[in-house]
Amino acid sequence: MLSCLVNIDAVLACLRQPGQRFKQGKREDKAATAIQSVVRMWLARCLYHRESPKGKAATVIQRRWKTFQTRQWFLQKLEEIQAEREEKCLGLQ
Repeated sequence: MLSCLVNIDAVLACLRQPGQRFKQGKREDKAATAIQSVVRMWLARCLYHRESPKGKAATVIQRRWKTFQTRQWFLQKLEEIQAEREEKCLGLQ
């Protein structure tokens, strides 16, 4: 895993410093595991935010608002048509 790094000397120097959490055993393997876990966590976060219900809430609100507006427009047009018909009927009498 560390072989793909450009600055491998700098990374290995950091791993050799005291107080690092990669002191015992195979330091490179532990460092690679830590890097992989961070990447996996980042990917999981991206997936969660992409599929979270927060984004869907805005869509639901927009859809309901548009439905409400369309219904109001339709009812207004219906009232206008009914008023025209009543005027027409009253004009015939």
